[in-house]
Amino acid sequence: MAGGESPQDYRDADGIEQFAWRPNGQEIAYVTSDEPENKKEIEKHHDAFEVGDNDFLATEAEQSSHLWILPAEGGKAKRLTSGTWSLPKSAPPSSPASPIFLVSRREVAAVHQQEHPHQGDADLTTLQVLNVETGETRKLTKHEKFESFGLFSPDGSRVAYGIRATAIRTTRMRFL
Repeated sequence: MAGGESPQDYRDADGIEQFAWRPNGQEIAYVTSDEPENKKEIEKHHDAFEVGDNDFLATEAEQSSHLWILPAEGGKAKRLTSGTWSLPKSAPPSSPASPIFLVSRREVAAVHQQEHPHQGDADLTTLQVLNVETGETRKLTKHEKFESFGLFSPDGSRVAYGIRATAIRTTRMRFL
């Protein structure tokens, strides 16, 4: 608060969709989209794509979004999640569809795994618990879809989450 220059200025070519402090204050977790697999073809204007379950005004194919972590004092970012699935997306200027939430206990994060990166598939989400150190994820419940907004209790022992946008449920944590 005393002013001065920021010691770290991190930019991602694909934009940062959301971010959250790790409770230790030493790192920042953030979400960004993957680069398209056909990036070179797109640069040559071979950019046709299937709109799928996206907005009819889409101008490019949706890419999966994944979680990374970056040291607050600078350094190299570490990728935490990967795959054809995606963290849920929301169109700007909306707030994140399901914000990432980290707790210090056992170094875990709550993330929502969406089957596809298409915004129209936002109902195909399940709550996952991620071990930030190993990258291992596991489903927290037996539901196959409709889960959103997982939030840890202050002591990290429980998670509250939305189900079908009509109910809030809680579950006890079983740590990785």
